[in-house]
Amino acid sequence: NIKKDNLHNRIIETKIHKPFSGKTATVVALVELLVKLGQSVLVTSHTHSAVDNVLLKLMARGVDFLRLGSSSRIHSQLAEKSELHLISDCTTPEQLESIYNSKVCD
Repeated sequence: NIKKDNLHNRIIETKIHKPFSGKTATVVALVELLVKLGQSVLVTSHTHSAVDNVLLKLMARGVDFLRLGSSSRIHSQLAEKSELHLISDCTTPEQLESIYNSKVCD
C-alpha cells in the first residue's frame, strides 16, 4: 500500500536527524515486529557501530539474524552471528545453502 509506505517513511525520516530521539529503539521495535510477521529485514547504516547497536538489542530480545560485514568491524558480542563464524565449518555448497536459507523468514 503506497499510503502506508509513505507514512512509515515519514515516521522514520522524522527521527533520523534528531539526537536522543529513540532512533535505535524505533528501528529495533520495527525489525522485531516485521520478523514476527514473517518478513525478512535488512538493516544497513553508514557505520558498523550503528548496525551493531541495533543487532545487540535484537539479540537481547531473542531475534535471530545473520551479521554480514568485515569480521574486524563486527562487535565482539556479535561474532557468533557473523557470516564467517556461521560458515566456518561448511565444506559443501549444500551446507552453505542450508546456513543462508535458515536465516530467511518464511
